[in-house]
Amino acid sequence: MIRWCKSHPIIIFIGVFILHMVLFYAIYLNPWVIDHILTPWTNFNAKLASIVLNMLGSNTNVIGETISSSQFSVAVKLGCNGLSQWHFLWQLLFHFLLY
Repeated sequence: MIRWCKSHPIIIFIGVFILHMVLFYAIYLNPWVIDHILTPWTNFNAKLASIVLNMLGSNTNVIGETISSSQFSVAVKLGCNGLSQWHFLWQLLFHFLLY
């Protein structure tokens, strides 16, 4: 078994990577996690984006996940908050360095 693992590291890399991604999304899509962690995180992202836009002179307001001004309105929805993309990137880096 160990000899097979050493001769097929890419299969081990892909298998462990997929396992970690499945576990991440099992947690990520849990309703409790969405309500208590992801929604506040997404609202925080919207507030932070509004602060940056206000520093650039856009005069924006935030209500929940929606950033609006007199010229535009945009909603930061679940899945567009960057969390899953960061997880994907860190998983790739971690597993690449590990194997």
